[in-house]
Amino acid sequence: MSADPWAGVQVLSPSGPLFNTAVRFENRLPPGTLRGGLAALFAAQSHRITRGAPPPFTPLPKPLAACRLALVSTAGVHLRTDSPFDVPHDDPTFRVIPSQATAADLAISHDHYPRDAAVLDLNVVFPLGRLQELAAAGVIGGLTPAHISFQGVVPFPRRLLSDTGPAALRRLQALGTDAVLLTGA
Repeated sequence: MSADPWAGVQVLSPSGPLFNTAVRFENRLPPGTLRGGLAALFAAQSHRITRGAPPPFTPLPKPLAACRLALVSTAGVHLRTDSPFDVPHDDPTFRVIPSQATAADLAISHDHYPRDAAVLDLNVVFPLGRLQELAAAGVIGGLTPAHISFQGVVPFPRRLLSDTGPAALRRLQALGTDAVLLTGA
């Protein structure tokens, strides 16, 4: 198997590293699966892609048992009462999921991955139930009042990188987030 050509890829905005972190893109799907593959992902963007160092290690400022954790997912999960993601039009928006939400309150509108397992147990892609259990057991200090969900197919991420991504970050900061569990689909 060949080396991963996307290892250590970093997304840079015109003014420097975006969020001061490296982003790794993995393409484990057959070519053409994502409407043109990764080439389409970076087409017509003002952001350039460079190979960089891995993200810097950032130790937690306090023990995990004292941290408030937020869940951020790209599985396209949303409240049943929210509008679904506009997947055919590469929706870069996010939905806010309250911490007290149950699987019965949630739906998945992202359809670019096999959802069979997620339909049976939403914790496969959005492990809010497991995090609630970890908080109750004292393994983590608690959960933020809300969590963030995106749909993961955004081949033209200009708006995601310039608007909705930073808005999600500000929301997480306002929620008093100490750490984030990032899950994909």
